[in-house]
Amino acid sequence: MRYNRRKNMADGFASGLFNKVVMSVFPLIIRTAVIKILGSQYLGLNSLFISILNVLTLSELGFGAALVYEMYQPIAEDDEKKVCALLAYYKKIHRIAGTVILLIGVLLVPFLEFFIKGGCPPEINIYILYAVYLFNTVITYYTFAYKASLLRAHQRTDVINNVAAAVHIAAYSLQLLILIKIKNYYAYIIVLPIFTILNNFIAAYKADRLYPQYQCRGELDKQDQIKIFSQVKALFGHKLGGVLVNSTDNIILSYSLGLTAVALYNNYYQIYAHVAGMADLLYTSATAGIGNSIVLDSVEKNYKDFEDFTFLNTWIIMWCSTCMLCLVQDFMVLWMGKEYLLPMNTVVLFVLSFYIKYIRKVVLTYKDAAGMWRPDRYKPVCEGIVNLVLNLILVKRMGVNGIVTGTVIAMGMIGLPWEAVVLFKGYFKRSAGEYFIKIIKMMAVSAMICGSTFWLCSLIPFNIYARFILKLMICLAVPNILFVICFHRTKILRW
Repeated sequence: MRYNRRKNMADGFASGLFNKVVMSVFPLIIRTAVIKILGSQYLGLNSLFISILNVLTLSELGFGAALVYEMYQPIAEDDEKKVCALLAYYKKIHRIAGTVILLIGVLLVPFLEFFIKGGCPPEINIYILYAVYLFNTVITYYTFAYKASLLRAHQRTDVINNVAAAVHIAAYSLQLLILIKIKNYYAYIIVLPIFTILNNFIAAYKADRLYPQYQCRGELDKQDQIKIFSQVKALFGHKLGGVLVNSTDNIILSYSLGLTAVALYNNYYQIYAHVAGMADLLYTSATAGIGNSIVLDSVEKNYKDFEDFTFLNTWIIMWCSTCMLCLVQDFMVLWMGKEYLLPMNTVVLFVLSFYIKYIRKVVLTYKDAAGMWRPDRYKPVCEGIVNLVLNLILVKRMGVNGIVTGTVIAMGMIGLPWEAVVLFKGYFKRSAGEYFIKIIKMMAVSAMICGSTFWLCSLIPFNIYARFILKLMICLAVPNILFVICFHRTKILRW
């Protein structure tokens, strides 16, 4: 079955954009309410427990990505029996993973205080709070979340996004009402698992309505199971590396500097994450379509698409980076106040981290769509270990800046070059040298555009409100104009 990849990608991007707006605006409002009503340490606890539980999700091992990849070909070939067997297998794996997370999560309970330097709010029982977060994580694996794999494999992320947006609007509204009226953190946090269950049930219902022919039945052949486990072995390394890079920062900060430092760091990280979430829509919407194209189209056709995707991705990431560099500090003053500001050099490091992470995303998207996890299975582990070691060393010397610096070095020196070589050698069957030259040129142009726009914004003398609006207008126009001027001779812009 060859489905309409462009339409599905566009639908997924549009619905995802709305969902990301919801997931950007409401959390900022909620964070403001928590800090103003309860205090910054509550946000620190929230970030710490989420990071701990993200580490525990390693027990899922990456089966989700492997099984979605395995669905591409039987869906393209209308092999209903195999898709049903894959779904049944995924359901079984989900239940096992949920049980493992629960057991390990319970075993960590005696060590919770070890992760918190300087104590926590006296009116909060961290064990009750942790239990709610643990339940929220575990319940996902028992409430039909595996059925979302059908929607992802069919490139129907628009359905997932629409359900998530509606559920999150309801959940955030209720949480805000609780904070304002009741001012009770326990009541606020219990909303999480209730709406997690609701989200999974609705998504499963939508999947059943769209694809009633696919139910959990049948058994996978032993050969298929061996193939999946081979992919999972490689995926575990990628998952472990991702956890070491993305989910240990809050734990290290809490242990080294305390919950207040975690809260300050996460105010900035939330902005970074919301911008990143917008960018992620592009890759999430495209992955299944790229997988379908890899199954049905030629390598040369996919390479041409890859080049176009890389160019457009660089443009988007350059613009996002410029906006963050120029606007974050003023936004933070308007949002939280000057007392919650981190130094400008921290903002520069965050922007650099964002740029490096997302300039490599096209390569990662094609690797995921092609199921190429095994050839660079050691890369994410090496990247994650280097990041963890650097974080532990640099946080003592540089504080929050040390955490971000460790991530920049690990991604730029290990992750980016390694994965590109693997994709070009393993799938495109050509040298990655030309790609690296293009990326370096684009990085240099992006740095020039970011610096020029920042300099122009620094000349604005007005008060904070007028300055922010004028800077926003400059960021909407100037970086894009400069980018077009620099690359107007390229084939994609001439077309």
